Amino acid sequence: PRLFLERTGLDPDEFRVESVRVHKGRPVVKLDGVSSITEAQALAGRAIGVPSSEIESPPDGSFYHFELVGLEVHDERLGFIGTASEILSTGGTDVIVVTTPDESEVLLPLCSEICRRVDPAKGRIDIAAPDGLLEANAR
Repeated sequence: PRLFLERTGLDPDEFRVESVRVHKGRPVVKLDGVSSITEAQALAGRAIGVPSSEIESPPDGSFYHFELVGLEVHDERLGFIGTASEILSTGGTDVIVVTTPDESEVLLPLCSEICRRVDPAKGRIDIAAPDGLLEANAR
């Protein structure tokens, strides 16, 4: 597999992954051409990208965060709410940050009770927000 490390203002660097192991609960990735800790430390802090063709499909009913960002969010009663701009990992239920047309934000739990249908192919998340949820979670 390949991965890319972003560089500010430049094309990303491409690396081949030689191996992956877990150490103290965290992945340790050996990259082709990086042979010392000093070389590896020079890469720290750079964003990692992986070609979508090399990503395994998630289990049915699950989605990668990048698949959700940019989807329109529609409520069954209120219609268009806004666009999913970010997914927050909370350690429990993930949260969708929805940017509304007036540029405010609403936080929605990413759970089946609220997010009734997620359809990246159609560019849409259909929700059934309980009364008061949208107002209570505005920021």
